[in-house]
Amino acid sequence: MANRVISIEMGYSVTKICEMDYHVKNPKVYQSFVLETPQGVLEDGTIVLQDDFLEECREALAERKIKAKNMIATVNSSKIATREVTIPLVKENKIANIVKSNAMDYFPIDVSKYQFAHHILGTEADNKGNQQYKLLVLAVPNPLINSYKEFAKALGMNLTALDYTGNSVFQAVKEQCKQGTQLIIKIDERSTLVTILRDANVVLTRMVGYGIEDVYHLLQSSEPSGEEMSYLDAIALSEHTLCINPWISMPEHSHPEMEEEDAIKKRQEATAAFSYIIGGISRIMDYYNSQNQAYPIEQINLFGMGSNFMGLEQLLSNEIGSQINAIHKIEGVSFDKKATEEDHGLYLTCIGATFAPIDLLSGLKEKKTLIKGEKTETKEEHFARMSHLILVGCILVSLIMTVLCVVPYLIQRKQQSDLTTRTLELKPVEAMYQEYSTYKKQYEELKELHVLTKNHNEGLLAFLTEMETKIPTNTALLNLDATTDSIRMEMTADTKESVAQTLTMLKTFDSVSYVALDAVTKQSLDTGEEKQVFTVTVYYKTYLADDAEETTQADDADETTQAEE
Repeated sequence: MANRVISIEMGYSVTKICEMDYHVKNPKVYQSFVLETPQGVLEDGTIVLQDDFLEECREALAERKIKAKNMIATVNSSKIATREVTIPLVKENKIANIVKSNAMDYFPIDVSKYQFAHHILGTEADNKGNQQYKLLVLAVPNPLINSYKEFAKALGMNLTALDYTGNSVFQAVKEQCKQGTQLIIKIDERSTLVTILRDANVVLTRMVGYGIEDVYHLLQSSEPSGEEMSYLDAIALSEHTLCINPWISMPEHSHPEMEEEDAIKKRQEATAAFSYIIGGISRIMDYYNSQNQAYPIEQINLFGMGSNFMGLEQLLSNEIGSQINAIHKIEGVSFDKKATEEDHGLYLTCIGATFAPIDLLSGLKEKKTLIKGEKTETKEEHFARMSHLILVGCILVSLIMTVLCVVPYLIQRKQQSDLTTRTLELKPVEAMYQEYSTYKKQYEELKELHVLTKNHNEGLLAFLTEMETKIPTNTALLNLDATTDSIRMEMTADTKESVAQTLTMLKTFDSVSYVALDAVTKQSLDTGEEKQVFTVTVYYKTYLADDAEETTQADDADETTQAEE
């Protein structure tokens, strides 16, 4: 019992809780369960205490006779700023001080309102061949950390550690990713975490701002009686009933003949809700492959709430074009018979947070010293003892200074002269740094302005030219309506095969994210000839991947310049 902790991952709709071992090589999960999170309890990662939810948590812990008093939580929020940086290869116990001293260079924020933590992603060589650390640095707002401390205190517990979801996922799967390049997908309610590992080292971590919550809301309203089921019931329904199609765009004839039209429509809506997640994952994979052609992705694993969604594994595999495996077991972790859910993937972050959590509490922990006999020194006693030690130290220093006052005056004067000369030599460096900072700020502003001026319609002529070369000759354009996000076209073709060929070619356009077919109808012309009339909407690619690549290259160039200087 002494090494057991409560590991919790609070979501916007469900809260996952595990009672398990802490700091154990092969931990065991003794109990695991989920609670429905009331609306308003979680606001962008920050907990808002509600008496009803606290009481429900207490009752759930008491019902399962869970007596552990230490809590570990994993958190994910858009308020947490992250950045990948490189520093010289130093001792690991000195990294935290380097991160804190350079925090203002990493983040344009008031550093007094944040706590900083880091995670070592690996090592890499710079342009001169010198090895250096590659770090993921996090800036976490103090109110967010305090909200978790208050939540633990309200439940009568002590918040032992607060981890970041990206690190929790890495710690949970690193034993299964020791060799080769693997992509990890963790789908949550409002976001999807994509992590690429190579030989158990993090190569790339990106967050897609879409999750599975919208799909569950659609399932909640799918009751034949018209009543809305609970969120947990919707999750259970998705695990045992096929609620989505294997493709985003399914041919009409592929649906069962006896199936009701309403059921087909609801399944299509649920399937379409995954299109944004699929698009985000595809863009991240394309960006990685463009930068790492020598290390292709060998395996894709699916964890989180999406791993239990029936049919999602097949849908992602079909749309992404690579086989995806839903993982339900984490190596080295066992579940007790009292655990209500033996699916490791659902509790991935809860389990991973107990292995090696990032110390997000480092700046707010109250330092306590344990004395033999389990007696704890209070803050007042600690300050009193330190005051006496300081007083004795001051007396000793005074005696030593009295003895050392005979040090030759000329030596001190010579040292002062050398320091003054050195100060004058280094004074021009300050002006150079100020000039560099000014130019860097102007560059960032111009770069942001450049992004705002981008408009997909600037390439409309190139798009039409590409259509002339790629679209089949028996396909004609009747009408075109262009916006900054998409192009809606009404077209005709001789056959349905020509329609399918047209859609296939549109998907190969460099500027196209995905293509949606609205309707296909058959019409007879005055000449008696039959034509297939169809409406298709072409959605542009966003600038997300391009901007991320440009930003990475610019940051690398800045860091290289600074290293050379």
